[in-house]
Amino acid sequence: MLNFKELVAQDIAVFMNPDEFGDMHNIEGKNITVVIDADTLKEKSMNGASAYATHSGVMLSEFTMYVKCEDLDEKPWIGQRMTLDGELYLVTDVAETAGIYQITLGANIA
Repeated sequence: MLNFKELVAQDIAVFMNPDEFGDMHNIEGKNITVVIDADTLKEKSMNGASAYATHSGVMLSEFTMYVKCEDLDEKPWIGQRMTLDGELYLVTDVAETAGIYQITLGANIA
């Protein structure tokens, strides 16, 4: 019988599977399976402003992505610049749970 950690590892494998939820994206020049979720930002924006406030005429576009911790060389940090699929973003939030990084990326748009 599997223990809890083994069950969680199986769930992560399904969640990150490119045939299920994951898609291949290029992060900092490395092809990685990522799950991108724009819906979490709708909830977040209703609960308070981002740490990186917008200025008149400029909006902050944000989304959340999920990446296996083992797929990145180091844990991202708030304020870090990160390239995703050739586009430059700013890390506005990071959380780690059960071997998965939840990373919120933002970019200013006019």
